[in-house]
Amino acid sequence: MSQIFINVVGSSIVLVTAAMIYALMLLDEKKIKFNIKNILIFIITICIYSLIGYYLDGTLKTLMLCVLYVIFFKYMFDTSYFISIILSLTNIVIMIVPDTIVVLFIIGVLKIPPETFYNVYSCTIYPTLAVNILFIAITFIFKRWLRKAAKIKLSNNVEILIYSILALISIVIIFYNAYNNIEVISRNLFVSSAIMVVFTLILYKLIRQKVENVNLIDKYDKLLEFIKKYEREIDIEKMLRHETKNQLITIRDKILNNDTYKIEGYINSIIVEHVAFNEEKYSKFQFLPANGIKGLFYYKSMEAEAKGLKLSINVSKAVEKSNLSKLSIDEFKQLGRLIGIYLDNAIDASKKTKNKQMGIEIYMRGKDVEFIISNSFEGELDLESIGNKKYTTKGKDHGYGLMLAKKILNSYSCFEATRTVRGGIYSQSLMVKMKKINNKKEYLKLTD
Repeated sequence: MSQIFINVVGSSIVLVTAAMIYALMLLDEKKIKFNIKNILIFIITICIYSLIGYYLDGTLKTLMLCVLYVIFFKYMFDTSYFISIILSLTNIVIMIVPDTIVVLFIIGVLKIPPETFYNVYSCTIYPTLAVNILFIAITFIFKRWLRKAAKIKLSNNVEILIYSILALISIVIIFYNAYNNIEVISRNLFVSSAIMVVFTLILYKLIRQKVENVNLIDKYDKLLEFIKKYEREIDIEKMLRHETKNQLITIRDKILNNDTYKIEGYINSIIVEHVAFNEEKYSKFQFLPANGIKGLFYYKSMEAEAKGLKLSINVSKAVEKSNLSKLSIDEFKQLGRLIGIYLDNAIDASKKTKNKQMGIEIYMRGKDVEFIISNSFEGELDLESIGNKKYTTKGKDHGYGLMLAKKILNSYSCFEATRTVRGGIYSQSLMVKMKKINNKKEYLKLTD
């Protein structure tokens, strides 16, 4: 009995180590810190794994091991429960392949009877070691595709989480029934494995489609909310126009009655109301041309405040007389992309800080227009590396926006960007040089 327990412990060490390597390859932005916390998590996981493997059997054993993997991935890599479930589910599916190869080799090539393999060799460390070496090799070969499976965005949808858990439980039950039955092992192993993989792929596609639908609905809900707000502003504008006509009629009547004192007081009261209206939120964006950029600033400003950011806006009235409207359609499209990238990065960075500060400034610099988007940030920034090789402070899966921004800046000479950091505030300046509009460099093309 002691020898069996030693084999179980040895197999547990191999399995947990392989699971850790597997997660590192799929979560390529994650790195394990060899601190006391993670070392304890690793040791405790091996101990629990050994106890489950030694005392439990059947579906309950496999299910408990899956739950253990979820907890292990969650706390070892500091990821969400949903991603941990996806990792555990994918682990099970991938493990089918090396299990199948090793079992077929032992039964088919070495001619060891299924009963002997199941009762004698399956509990030793050697088949476990062989299976996990193949498991790591398969994960490495298909890691790009597997990373996509591990990076589904949940959007905090509880329904999808429940579906994922139910799918995991179903696959665990099928897995146990297929691989702990001697008759299946000896006769229908390959067919059962193929059915398992197909079934899992179908579940994965359905869940992913559900996630994408939820995210798309969320996106259009936000857009609809913005449109509703914009419609309310239009209704207010119509009301003000109607009210202005009534005010002009009242002034005309007072003029006809030569009531100079009342005319002056009435006009002063109108001026106060007009100033109060112009000081409403986002009103300074009115100085921008109505060709898409204004709407982009409105939408992103609303999104920033919805995320709890303290937003300050300052737009010079002189911008109203700028030549921004003379940008070509292509140049204006690229300007919208640049501003969208900078606004998204500012929102994402500032929402993670304590102060949650963000600023939007637009000024005239001679005949040029300067957009300044600033935000609070935490940590250290390497200004020289921003835009190069997906550099970002958010992890290896980010930084594509800044790379795209750099391509646009290299292709269009009418845009010039600079960055500054001062007092915990990161500022991104974008200058639109009016003398260089419609002057695209031909050596670098951007795909729409």
